[in-house]
Amino acid sequence: FRFTDILAAIALTQLNYVQERIHRVTELYNRYSSLLKNFKNMQLLPVNVNAGEIPLYVEVLTPQREALHAWLAEKNIQTRPTYPSLHLAPQFGDAHNAVFPNSNIFAAQVLTLPCGPSQPSENIDYVFSALQQWEDMVNSNGTTCYK
Repeated sequence: FRFTDILAAIALTQLNYVQERIHRVTELYNRYSSLLKNFKNMQLLPVNVNAGEIPLYVEVLTPQREALHAWLAEKNIQTRPTYPSLHLAPQFGDAHNAVFPNSNIFAAQVLTLPCGPSQPSENIDYVFSALQQWEDMVNSNGTTCYK
């Protein structure tokens, strides 16, 4: 883990872009938030941007995660299921017997949507369109998951 002078120079240069990147990911999060606020089949995991929290990811919670993930993949939209519950890792031994209901729900239902600071607005518009199509399709089948 030796940090060379070259790596330090690159890192120092990249610091010039931090505020711009924070602004961009916050802007993307706010766009997703306004789109998803009335969805019944997925909900955005909250990030308190007004208190200075930085939305590193845009994550939604949906019981139909696997179906949504596959459907978006068919539309060439890359998403990522969230990480598995940490307490299930074998190196933690008997921790897998402990009860962590929120962790299990997140591990089974959270999907990360495209959201990086270099994500073009056209890509996000395409994702929005696909999510709206998904929402309409699921609602037309009469199966809603959230209020």
